[in-house]
Parts: sequence; C-alpha cells; structure tokens
Amino acid sequence: MAINDYCTWAEVEASNPEITWGATYDTIGAAIVTRASRLIDRHAKVEPGFFYVSTDTTRWFPGTGSAHLWIGRLAAAPTTVSMALTGIVDGPAGTGGTYTALTTADYQLWPANAALEYRPYQRLDIAGSTYTAWCAGEKTVKVVGKFGWAAAVSDDLKLITIAETVRYLQRSRQGFADTGAIPEISQLAYTHALDPVTVADLDVFLMAMKPHKGSQ
Repeated sequence: MAINDYCTWAEVEASNPEITWGATYDTIGAAIVTRASRLIDRHAKVEPGFFYVSTDTTRWFPGTGSAHLWIGRLAAAPTTVSMALTGIVDGPAGTGGTYTALTTADYQLWPANAALEYRPYQRLDIAGSTYTAWCAGEKTVKVVGKFGWAAAVSDDLKLITIAETVRYLQRSRQGFADTGAIPEISQLAYTHALDPVTVADLDVFLMAMKPHKGSQ
C-alpha cells in the first residue's frame, strides 16, 4: 500500500515564494516532506499515512453475531463488504475463503454524518431484510476500502506539514544541530523531534478531531 505524504515539495516551494530553493533541493526536499509527515504520524500515535489514504486495502474482522461491527477508521464508504456465510474464511495468505458480497442496502455506515464532519466511518450496522447479524467467527467479515482518517489532506494538516518541512530545512543550514541561536531574543532553541510550534499546531488539529457531544 502506498503511504502518502501530507504535502508535496512543490507546495512547500509555492508557500515560500521569497525563497529560491532551486532544482538541487527537489530530491532532498521531497525526502524531508516524507520525514515531516511520518513525524506527525508518530506524534499522533497512528499508522503511517493515516491522515490521508488514497488506495484500498483489505481487512478482515471477526463477526460479532450482532447487528453492529466496529471496523476502526474508514476514510470513505467501503468499496466492498462481504461475509463468509458458510464459515469458510481466508487463510494467512488472504485467499481460500468463500465470501458473499453485500449490497449497500444490507448495511449502514456509522456515524451517518461522518463525511459532513470530516470524520471517518467507524462501524457497519446490518440493515434491510436479507441479513440480521454479522456472521460470528474469526475473519468472517471482509472489508475492502480506504482505512484511515480521510481520503484527502485537510488544509490545516497540509499547512502544518509545510511549516515543519521548512523548519527542518532551516535546521539543515545549521548542520542539523540540536541547538540554534535566536539573535532577536538572545536565546538558544533546542530541537530534538518535531518543532515545538509544529507540536502546538498539531495538538490543536488533533483536539479538533476528537468526537464531540451529539456527533452521529
């Protein structure tokens, strides 16, 4: 699965028109964008590329025997949902099972307003008259879709990534030292991971992601 960055080097250049980076920075610039994106993932304690997924992956879930099935985070409506009605499930290689595809009329996505609130879907609920519950058992439900927070980068996260990339480049001009002088205030700034300003901005972004009362 491709792991996406949260901005591009071209967007970094465009956001800093007063700086002429030149073609010699294209390769290292792209690498630093990736580094900034992965540092953000680690700070948020999520899997790489979680905040922007553009390709489908397949995941298996144990059927609950009830109408509700928690599926982690799904950035968009699933491409396919299927159940092993006979109990014959896929093996370790992801093949060998016998699954029946469900239609979109067979289940509902929860929260219903996820797409409007820039939030992922988290649960599949059986609906309609064909099925009454998710088949109980390990790997009895197979879901193909974009697992993660969103299928596009939010503007806030893109700006945070651009800012962290530029700050990292500024550090490169100081030989990637852990300390850098700030003449205006006669102090040294210590940097060991994400820039403190980036952390502050990112924490505000993560706080906004938390479910709020009344979210459905």
